[in-house]
Amino acid sequence: MFDEEPEKAAEIAEELIKNTYRTLMTRGMKGCYLYCCDDELQEYLETRIENVSTDH
Repeated sequence: MFDEEPEKAAEIAEELIKNTYRTLMTRGMKGCYLYCCDDELQEYLETRIENVSTDH
């Protein structure tokens, strides 16, 4: 699909990734820990989540 319709494939991939993370991050009963190696992604996630602890 990526070869034939790269924009549509990228859009579908983005939705799948967002849905996966949304599902995983709402499943924690006593909390959810997310380890992030990428500093830029970590900064983005911190802007999207209210109660963020940056304790490593």
